[in-house]
Amino acid sequence: MSKLFAWGSNSSGQLGLGDRNDRSSPVQVGALTDWEAVSAGGEHSLVVKTDGTLWAWGWNDQGLLGLGDLVSRSSPVQVGGLTTWEAVSAGPQHSLAVKTDDTLWAWGWNLYGQLGLGDTATRSNPVQVGALTDWKAVSAGGGHSLAVKIDDTLWAWGSNFYGQLGLGDRNDRSSPVQVGALTAWEAVSAGGGHSLAVKTDGTLWAWGNNLYGQLGLGDLVHRSSLVQVGALTDWEAVSVGDGHSLAVKTDGTLWAWGKNDQGLLGLGDLVSRSSPVQVGALTAWETVIAGRDHSLAIKTDGTLWAWGWNLYGQLGLGDIATRSNPVQVGGLTAWETAAGGYHSLAVMLVLYELSGVTKDKNGDILGSCLCFLFKDNLDNTLTYKAYVLSDSVTGAYSFTGVATGDAQYIVMAWKDNTPHVFDVTDHVLQPVLE
Repeated sequence: MSKLFAWGSNSSGQLGLGDRNDRSSPVQVGALTDWEAVSAGGEHSLVVKTDGTLWAWGWNDQGLLGLGDLVSRSSPVQVGGLTTWEAVSAGPQHSLAVKTDDTLWAWGWNLYGQLGLGDTATRSNPVQVGALTDWKAVSAGGGHSLAVKIDDTLWAWGSNFYGQLGLGDRNDRSSPVQVGALTAWEAVSAGGGHSLAVKTDGTLWAWGNNLYGQLGLGDLVHRSSLVQVGALTDWEAVSVGDGHSLAVKTDGTLWAWGKNDQGLLGLGDLVSRSSPVQVGALTAWETVIAGRDHSLAIKTDGTLWAWGWNLYGQLGLGDIATRSNPVQVGGLTAWETAAGGYHSLAVMLVLYELSGVTKDKNGDILGSCLCFLFKDNLDNTLTYKAYVLSDSVTGAYSFTGVATGDAQYIVMAWKDNTPHVFDVTDHVLQPVLE
């Protein structure tokens, strides 16, 4: 079971909350628990559910929601009626998706040919890119698109002003063109005007715009062909924003470089870097997500961290203060995926739910509560982080719970060194994952 949360800029309804008010803390999108893959564009959002349906909301001036019109939406709307969508990528003004049959689809703004359809006409409905059924991964950039096929070849199309297609020139392409002849590409990320990719041998490669050193090559020179970043072979995951780059190595370390005027590198200062620099000394990072001018990351313990520009509350920290070091978003330990533009989306995994009443230490009922359980020791004792929603108590707690039979569940909780008792009766204790 997975819940979708959104926060940050909401000028076009991109948070999916039914209004256009910014949020500075994570807010659940609806009550459904079947969200799986998320992607945040400039002002729109795309999500695939566990049933394979595709949903979109936010800005739609160029048809980038794929709904056949140019009307923006402030709540999730299903794109068509198909249940065969698998992966999505939302760029600032265009959208890409891969279906379960490995076909590639595109829609939205197409001034530079970034839809890959052989022309520059905007589309407001998903259109298949070619007839091939061998696409594996896609990334929608500022005006260009990158993709990896099942045979591990790399393909690019769209805007090429800075050489971000990696084809050795600066001519736009309106159809997918293979980048080189290698069959060794693992992961790609398309930014505002630059591109990063990791090969199957763990090497990191960069090309395109390098105004802030975002290519990580030690200079500010644009590249129109792929250049290896250093000589190491331990790169695992990459994500690029408008002018900065983030990467995780196989040892769990986090690295950042490029634009840093808002602290989006997480290095404690506002100094841009033209070579990769390690963020702290921890070896517990798993996933990184570069927004336009902010950064998100998930650790191996499931905690979510944010830093960088925060004018719209996109860091999810309850304020609009910029941060130059990673700061944990809340106290939960169950975040699975996240995405960022000027807003942020994240999916939280929930293993169990408990609903009942909340009592204080004297046994007086305070109100209703809902507990999300994340870790099960597979005996009658559960140790977990939970988020409790109550009429009088709301917050993140550390819990130890003891089951006392089907009729009752006693939970002792501590917050700020203060004990709270949660006596969950008439409960629903339903495992939702094997």
